[in-house]
Amino acid sequence: LDDKINYLPLDDSEFTDFLTGLVSNIFRLQSAEVIIPILGWFIASTLKPKILQRHGGFPILFVAGTRGAGKTSLVKLFWRLFGFADTDGARLLSVTATNFMLLKLFSATWSIPIVFDEFKIHDLEPGARKSFTRYLRRCYNSEVEHRGRADLSSTEFSLTSPVAVVGEDCPNEAALQERMIPVEIPAGQLDADKRAAFELVRELPLAAFCNRFVPFIMDVDFDTEMQLAEDLVKNVLSNSPVESDRIFKNLSTIVFGFNQFVKFTEVMQVTENDIDLKIIQPVVSTLRDRLCGPAGQGSKVALDQMIHHLSILAERDQLVANQDYVYQPSTETIAIRLDSCLAVFRRHVRETQLPIEILE
Repeated sequence: LDDKINYLPLDDSEFTDFLTGLVSNIFRLQSAEVIIPILGWFIASTLKPKILQRHGGFPILFVAGTRGAGKTSLVKLFWRLFGFADTDGARLLSVTATNFMLLKLFSATWSIPIVFDEFKIHDLEPGARKSFTRYLRRCYNSEVEHRGRADLSSTEFSLTSPVAVVGEDCPNEAALQERMIPVEIPAGQLDADKRAAFELVRELPLAAFCNRFVPFIMDVDFDTEMQLAEDLVKNVLSNSPVESDRIFKNLSTIVFGFNQFVKFTEVMQVTENDIDLKIIQPVVSTLRDRLCGPAGQGSKVALDQMIHHLSILAERDQLVANQDYVYQPSTETIAIRLDSCLAVFRRHVRETQLPIEILE
């Protein structure tokens, strides 16, 4: 990535003007539920090695939205904060790259984020989807991949890159849900104010950000700051805790990153628009609900997905009551005939190309 990244130097006055413009407009781009997780993830990625050492993993960021929601353009702005050029030909990375190219990208960096675009579950060939999601799972805790060579030796690749993915939908695999931060951009909400804010931010010299931010983040008392973030998440989730340790740590990572952005603006004495840290609380709760469900304490597993789709098939009369399943009102339970229900479910999966891991 060395030929794709350039940090822009600015003098004190110019940098203050730039950061003031950024803080004044970045939270107008989208709602807090969208901006805070993305911003927190990108900021936290600068300390991925430390977070990996403390938490045993670093989450994958998924930004999903329908066509025209502005997801790719939004993520490009955050990528530019880390020095990536904004040229007419600049594109985010492709999820359809060859296995070897994916391997090179997933092992390209420790703390500079890489961003893949156009993740569409139904457009990817099953083999390509399995390969890409496998790399995503393994990069969470920076596993090592080996590739054989013609002389019977092997090359070792450490999957260390902080990875963000942009697409029309988020994966529903339980193994990935515990390793990701899902951000959903609602359709039809790009009003005039958001578009104006986008134009203002896009015109800023975003490549100047890391020139001052990197020295700041290198001097942070990491353990103290991460403990503060973990305590905040624990407090927010006190009435609805999550059983998954991974999800708790991933949420703490996002809060840690956002807190560091706030503290950086304070150190740089950009105080025109004070940032209220209370806006983190509903964001954490929203992320928790997306990953666990409003009533659940753990991420959904493959069986949950199958039951969900069986209920849809029953509503469409593709499952026959008292034949494929029986509802017992006295106990409010449902008994299913597994063999016949599985046959209908498998046919439904083939017809719709659903990526259901229970059948894999």
